[in-house]
Amino acid sequence: MMVSSCPDMDIIIEAFRRHAIDWLRKPFDSQELNLRVKKALLDIDFRRMALTDSMTKIANKGTLYEYLHSQLISLARAYHNKEKRYLSLAILDIDDFKAWNDTFGHLEGDRLLKEGANYFVKKLRGTDLIARYGGEEFAIVMPEASFEKAFMAYHRLIEGFKAWQREGEWRKFVTYSAGIATLDLDLYRKIYGEGGVDLTTPEAARALTNILISCADKGLYKAKQMGKNACYSENCLAAFYEEVVKAPAQ
Repeated sequence: MMVSSCPDMDIIIEAFRRHAIDWLRKPFDSQELNLRVKKALLDIDFRRMALTDSMTKIANKGTLYEYLHSQLISLARAYHNKEKRYLSLAILDIDDFKAWNDTFGHLEGDRLLKEGANYFVKKLRGTDLIARYGGEEFAIVMPEASFEKAFMAYHRLIEGFKAWQREGEWRKFVTYSAGIATLDLDLYRKIYGEGGVDLTTPEAARALTNILISCADKGLYKAKQMGKNACYSENCLAAFYEEVVKAPAQ
């Protein structure tokens, strides 16, 4: 909240651009300030509710899409300048979650979702975003992470999670499977050509976001087919290029 005697409208507008919630001119009445602070706190709560999953308190699917869009806009500028930057998306799924619920009950299933989400939040980088994608699926956006780094991050997280479970009072050992899709300059050019595409437009960003999610989800499915408790070992976006973009039309 901004409190100032400055009448300059440009400064006030800039404050709101930097995420100020309200503005109050000096001198002010203490009762008015108190009411505005209470309103600001309510606004923050409503905003948090709109952006997060009600159970796990991590980002929801809408926030995931918005974050991916913003990252793609940043990459569009970098790729235009031929900069080799990366964006990785991992989709993780709890193995045999239905069996867990059937054995221990849905309350224990809810606890597993919340505890797992809380663990991953603590272990990820500040620039990473973890979201509940749906049911027992989670999505992790990793800016500036190549496929190899994202693959290593999965194993680091999962091995740490296993050790954490051993130290806790868990009734059963829980594992995760995952698939990863990584966008880099070479794949971007292969998919869209040397001219590229304007990822600052909502339509293009949304289309590429859907491709990334679909590819990571296919990798997750393949990891499940391989026996679970694993991350598919190939960049699923590269497979999309080979199977869909490069393949001749039937």
